[in-house]
Amino acid sequence: MNMEIAVRGTVDDVMYYNENNGYIVLDLETEDAMITVTGELGLVEPGEELELTGKFISHPRYGEQFHAESCVRALPSTVVNIERYLASGVIPGIGKALAKRIVTEFGEFTFQVMEKEPDKLCRIKGISPQKCEDIAKSAQRIFGLRSLMGNLQIFGISPSVAMQAYRRWDTDAMAFIRDNPYLLCNLGLEFKVAEKLAKEFKIPANSPKRLLAGFRWIFENAANEGHTCLAYPDFYAIASQALSISETDFQNGYAAALDDHVLYSYTAADGDYVYLDTYYIAERYIADRVAAMLAFSPPQDFDCTAAIAAEEQRTGMAYAEAQKKAIASAFSRGIMVLTGGPGTGKTTTLNGVIHLCEQAGSKILL
Repeated sequence: MNMEIAVRGTVDDVMYYNENNGYIVLDLETEDAMITVTGELGLVEPGEELELTGKFISHPRYGEQFHAESCVRALPSTVVNIERYLASGVIPGIGKALAKRIVTEFGEFTFQVMEKEPDKLCRIKGISPQKCEDIAKSAQRIFGLRSLMGNLQIFGISPSVAMQAYRRWDTDAMAFIRDNPYLLCNLGLEFKVAEKLAKEFKIPANSPKRLLAGFRWIFENAANEGHTCLAYPDFYAIASQALSISETDFQNGYAAALDDHVLYSYTAADGDYVYLDTYYIAERYIADRVAAMLAFSPPQDFDCTAAIAAEEQRTGMAYAEAQKKAIASAFSRGIMVLTGGPGTGKTTTLNGVIHLCEQAGSKILL
């Protein structure tokens, strides 16, 4: 069993990068050897210095690789690697020749100049005031993304989530996250991880931001177990325990969720049910479509008694009364929904419907 280890080195080359999820394949030059690294590290460039934690794995096609689980990044610290980094094309408008002139002028202070005093770049031959401004903007985006990745990495948040946050909120990303870390749940972050951020940023346990995200998390978990809604008493019990909130806090959060249309309440014959917006809208749409189809059903039921009896004689199958009713409904309505627990005869009933349809000359689509 491979143990997690740490490796350090300088990025030599990037062979593959997926900008959607941050997955990257690169060659890392360490003190001992050149190794191939894979993982969701976000975009890195040749010359960057990385400290990685992960495991060596054997790929059936590409051989031994180091799969990185976490990454601590640092901009190049040597003049050679700074030039190499800039020459990689990471900043539009800077090629190999211009990278060399910039590093020759500013040396190991190159990044400090680009971030804090970008106007000094106009000293370099080939950099006009407009180009200086463009380079400064590109550099600020890079430094901003790197800073965001570093801040979120402390909490075990992947570069891919950080990249999505930066795309959405640009240089204001960290401000948005500090104000409401649960926004990251909309980008795929688990609620429990967002809780760590919220604790760090001192978000109160009864904050409406937390309650809305917590309610959504509860219903998403329920959906994974096959439930599109929860009975109100069940929802109250689960939320109170999972979020450690009082009845007053629950009621306030629930009222806000209803007002914001994050949750919907539906009163059925056997009590009140609560839906997450997505599932309520979907179920309501389906119900409306079913109602419309039923409105165009034939005005009278067809008498399928003789056809069913003939089918029983042909197959030797004796249908129960409920099955006969279901078969007749399939021919008498524009739509028929067949439900039942395991072993209640759904497949047998459906086969009866199919056989009778085939005998009537109907075409079976599925």
